[in-house]
Amino acid sequence: MTSNLPKLLQNIKKPLGMILHIGAGTGSHLNGLAQLEPRSITLVEASNSLHAQLSRKIKKFHNVVVLKHWVVAAGKITEEANLFSNPRYNSLSKPNDLKSKLPNVNLESVLVVKGKPIDELVNSLELNIDEANILILSVLGYETILIDSLPSEIVEKFEYIIIETPKKVSYEKQWDSDRKIESFISVDLDAYTQDSDDVITYFFKVNHQYINAKNKVFLIQKELDFSKSVIDEIEKKLDEANDLNGQLSSDFQVYKTEAEKEKSDLDEKVEKIILSLKCANKEREELIAKKKSLESDVEKLKLQQTKSRNWAKSLEEEREQLREDKKRLEAELSLSSQNLTSIKSSHSEILRQFTTQEKTLELSVKSNLKLEEENRQLREDIKAKVAQENKLMILIEKLYSALNESNDLLKKLCNEDSTESSQGHSDD
Repeated sequence: MTSNLPKLLQNIKKPLGMILHIGAGTGSHLNGLAQLEPRSITLVEASNSLHAQLSRKIKKFHNVVVLKHWVVAAGKITEEANLFSNPRYNSLSKPNDLKSKLPNVNLESVLVVKGKPIDELVNSLELNIDEANILILSVLGYETILIDSLPSEIVEKFEYIIIETPKKVSYEKQWDSDRKIESFISVDLDAYTQDSDDVITYFFKVNHQYINAKNKVFLIQKELDFSKSVIDEIEKKLDEANDLNGQLSSDFQVYKTEAEKEKSDLDEKVEKIILSLKCANKEREELIAKKKSLESDVEKLKLQQTKSRNWAKSLEEEREQLREDKKRLEAELSLSSQNLTSIKSSHSEILRQFTTQEKTLELSVKSNLKLEEENRQLREDIKAKVAQENKLMILIEKLYSALNESNDLLKKLCNEDSTESSQGHSDD
């Protein structure tokens, strides 16, 4: 197979992307695939022993990945696997004549295995459609089921599909030369090439012209479906319009009769309205005369309003002056309060010092009787100082009381001012 790939890819216009080989076996094609210099190679093998050989073989390649999966048809999860004494012949398809063609290969078991759906596998690889990707199937009779299960949008991600089928042994649904892949054409390499005595290889290339034409047909069909739905909707609306037209014709006759009756009633109402308008004109003339009288009264009120505003402005200026006096008195009161607080703090400190000294003196008396007289004198001095401080506190409290009385007097003046202002507005 790999000997024909250079000839197959000689006219390719895209860079070679990923080569996905399902059923890679021991990797007999790996060297030939690597010589094509693709961006990456992904090998898939389900057999434990063959997978182990592949894992050892890829170590010298930087762009090769090996996955261990049974790859099943899209939409499936499990499949029956035929397991043989030689794992090269393991398959998800039942062979017809393996025993007669290869008597040394024995069927050991048939197991239901959990597999990876081929569509999920391809989507997980995130193929670049701007590159030429290649799908190789070496799945011993299961290739027909895999290809038939793949949606066209996934198949068309590959530029080439290569199918290897066994030559000596046949399977129930084995690929043959008459089968085709939608959106692909067989490559003219004598329809197929026999690489060895064991397999037959089929080459398919994506048909871009067919895909483009199919996409155009899809778009045209989509437009036709849309046009058909629009036409159906128009016909439905026309039927509704015809029904509505018949209903409107019937309603028109009824409305015409009612309109003629209403016209007669309106004529009578117009006559009454004309009479009413004549009366309204007379009332209008009377209202105009009243309007002129009211305008004269309004001018007089405006003059009174101007005088009231000037008087209110004068009252506002006096109110502002009183507010400034109030702020000044409040500031003085605040300063007095601060001084009183400072004096109280000083008095507390003196008392604290007195208590401390008293304790110190008591201790000193016990230790030194000679200092007793001096201690007594000191106590008398302190008591005299405390008496002076108490007198000072009494004086400060009187001062604070006088400030409170001043503040009450100021509030009383403000209240009287507000009362006079309210009475002035009432007089206006």
